[in-house]
Amino acid sequence: MPRTAPAPAAAPGSRSAQALIARFRRAGNPRAAALIVTLYGDAIAPRGGRAWLGAIARLLEPLGISERLVRTAVFRLVQSGWLRGEACGRRTDYALSEAAAAESAQAEARIYARAAPAWDGLMRAALPLPGTDARAREALRRRLAWLGYGELPGPLWIHPSASPPADAHLLALSSAALPATQSRALAASAWPLDTLSRAWGGFARRHAALADDAQHATPAQAALARLLLIHEYRLLLLRDPGLPAGLLPEGWKGEAARALAAQAYTGLWRASEVQLRETLVCADGRQPALLARYARRFTD
Repeated sequence: MPRTAPAPAAAPGSRSAQALIARFRRAGNPRAAALIVTLYGDAIAPRGGRAWLGAIARLLEPLGISERLVRTAVFRLVQSGWLRGEACGRRTDYALSEAAAAESAQAEARIYARAAPAWDGLMRAALPLPGTDARAREALRRRLAWLGYGELPGPLWIHPSASPPADAHLLALSSAALPATQSRALAASAWPLDTLSRAWGGFARRHAALADDAQHATPAQAALARLLLIHEYRLLLLRDPGLPAGLLPEGWKGEAARALAAQAYTGLWRASEVQLRETLVCADGRQPALLARYARRFTD
């Protein structure tokens, strides 16, 4: 009887990680600057906040992002004050500016938290002072939206936990504790919670397979899948105010999506760090060490 040929060996790595990378490449027209912002916050800030441009280009090349596109995106980030160049011989490192480093540190706690912060039952509020011009109002709106504040007619911005920024054009208030029904009604008016819940549900569906097999990813797959996962997660968080459970609608999908993101990220962590440590070098060839506290993401 003829011998049966052995089945071909399965391709190494994570199929879902590879599928995520392939899906990004197929989509085309990557927003390189936004992805580089995520890369700095997720992988470069924990290593001192600086990296050689060539190292960034080498890491992103498998995503279909050319070195020319990386250079253009980095130049724009320098022009906007988010990055600063530091010459090292004929090469250049790019480091987070002081303001960007502070913003990255502030975002760190929110992005990698295991759960939303506890709520004291009060609603923080802020409104522009009389005489604030349109330009200053728009700047305030952007700052408050970034902190998760929702806008009510007036305009009045509210949030259950985030402290308003110190600003000469802004009056900060704090309400007395409101009945639960009134607080939920305010939340439903200030934020598009049903739309956000559907967006979180879509995120969970797209990344459920990755959460299951992330630990099988090769270092190269893991580094890119981790970047793409946290990039999409970060962009959704920018729209999500991070409300306590008592203010959320029935069937809210955000918490399940957060748990899934934590599972996938944790599964990718070890292998991704191998690749990132080898790739994200400085212009002089140094491999900056990862600060220990960053290894506790999604656990504290």
